[in-house]
Amino acid sequence: GVALSEMAKKLGISREQVMAIGDSPNDLDMIEYAGWGIAMGNADECIKEKARWITATNNEDGVAVALETWVLK
Repeated sequence: GVALSEMAKKLGISREQVMAIGDSPNDLDMIEYAGWGIAMGNADECIKEKARWITATNNEDGVAVALETWVLK
């Protein structure tokens, strides 16, 4: 989360414009920081509970699904 925050500041991007996708407890800070915190379908429950949206699993190309749904519209 801290690294993501610093990168957003350097790029002049607001928190609301940041998307983070994760599946493990070590991704929790990043998911909580991002305006669009997205959990993979196979993510730990603690990630799913904090995410704004849940995408497909890793085996179902969940990152691509999230990008197609929320970025490439």
